[in-house]
Amino acid sequence: MALPTLKPVSRKYAWAHMLDVSNPSSAFTVAPCKGQIMKAFSVISVALTGTNSNFTMKINGTLIPGMAWVVTQAGSAAGDVDSATPTARATSRVNEGDTIEFITDGASSTTSPTTCCVEIEMD
Repeated sequence: MALPTLKPVSRKYAWAHMLDVSNPSSAFTVAPCKGQIMKAFSVISVALTGTNSNFTMKINGTLIPGMAWVVTQAGSAAGDVDSATPTARATSRVNEGDTIEFITDGASSTTSPTTCCVEIEMD
């Protein structure tokens, strides 16, 4: 068995729960520290039908460039993880207490609770 890649101890994580990825909506969390968003993830609880759902993210209401990803409907299953990495470091910085928003376009058809997570490299 391969050993896992260890993450630096300077990484913090924050989670948000979305009631239904197939309903245009947002889920919110708070930045636990000052730092740089390194990656964001989503994991669905139920396979999607109809079409894909698309995610974007905001910090304090401002869209984060590059933080867009697709939760693919075809072949989806409970537990599928999707992710994105910001394309512009300068616009993906957070301060402790900032609002982080995960946004879905709600294009898919199946009610699927979704957990979202953001990885932050502390300053």
